[in-house]
Amino acid sequence: MKRVFLRKKITSRIADGHPWVFANEIGDEPDQYAAGDIVSVFSYNGSFVGKGYVNPASIIKIRFLSRNEEEEIDFTYFKEKIQNAFALRQKMGDITNCRVVYSESDYLPGLIIDKFGDVLVFQTLTLGMELCKSSVISAIQAVFNTDKIFERNDNSVRKIENLPILKGFSAQAFPTLFFLENTSLQFTIDIENSPKTGFYWEQKSIEQAIRPFIKNASVLDLFCASGWCSLHALLYGAKKVIGIDQDTHAITLAKSNAELNNFSDKSEFIKGNVFDLLKSNTLKQTKFDVIILDPPSLAKSKAKIPQALLGYRELNLRAMKLLNTGGILISTCSSFLISEEMMIALFQDCAKDCGKKLRLIGKINQPADHPILWNLPSCNYFKGYVIEIA
Repeated sequence: MKRVFLRKKITSRIADGHPWVFANEIGDEPDQYAAGDIVSVFSYNGSFVGKGYVNPASIIKIRFLSRNEEEEIDFTYFKEKIQNAFALRQKMGDITNCRVVYSESDYLPGLIIDKFGDVLVFQTLTLGMELCKSSVISAIQAVFNTDKIFERNDNSVRKIENLPILKGFSAQAFPTLFFLENTSLQFTIDIENSPKTGFYWEQKSIEQAIRPFIKNASVLDLFCASGWCSLHALLYGAKKVIGIDQDTHAITLAKSNAELNNFSDKSEFIKGNVFDLLKSNTLKQTKFDVIILDPPSLAKSKAKIPQALLGYRELNLRAMKLLNTGGILISTCSSFLISEEMMIALFQDCAKDCGKKLRLIGKINQPADHPILWNLPSCNYFKGYVIEIA
């Protein structure tokens, strides 16, 4: 057992269950270890705190896997943790398509597992979890009884821990372009070439939020990706939808999905930069009843917050100007660094600037299969607002 001891004067954060130990909280390290090794963590007086993997090159030096001193971090461990995570999703409802493991929120830091029918897509985003990858794959096979496992380790986050960018099959080959099962639409996703693991799960929450406002509405879907919200708007009775995204592949999928569901005559998908197109005469001369504004995270670090707020302000201001009186703006932010207070102040500033009155009539949370640890703010990343514009 390789031991690490905490400094005497540290906060109660770790004892209260926070899953990380920062480099400046480490005291004595009597045993040699390599990056990625599992170490046991003790308080300065020798009481056991937990065990986790270590990365000396990271500011987050240790990420906890267990608070049980006797627990081994092996195949059995990963199988039980993944089973427990999936059991929670089973209580929530839809387990055909869902996020099965959400990193620290499911006590498996650095691991993402998404389920699309009988296909499982995973990411190991940290060095310690990367070294456990063979156990993770074996556990996925055991829990879900499938060899349809695809690795999406092309996330740039891996570069921070000097991990290679790669993706591919973990067992047998299978089609990576397929229909989502158990949905009201025929909806194609591409787990190999679309962002993340193939789907933006937040769109499930947005889609439910728009439903009461969409009947006979003209809709603008900004950052529409492959068209999940656009097509659900049409399913729920919208008369016309325009979707915009700068990803060529996403727009191709959106058009294909519209055709599959006989919505081509009511939809238009445009490839382009949303910031630029919102300034174009074409959109300026058009008014909409509902606008869905779901941009990617604009604040990846604290240093980016001022620039991100300017971006969110421009997007929301221009969207408000395009809405009919009584129109609905669904506006989201997927950066935990941007607080709700910041967003509310931003909305109020936009409304004042364009002479509009706002009423907040709903909030949107991240999907339930993305559970939140109260003491880890970064896992509570998504916030959305349903706003009436008058």
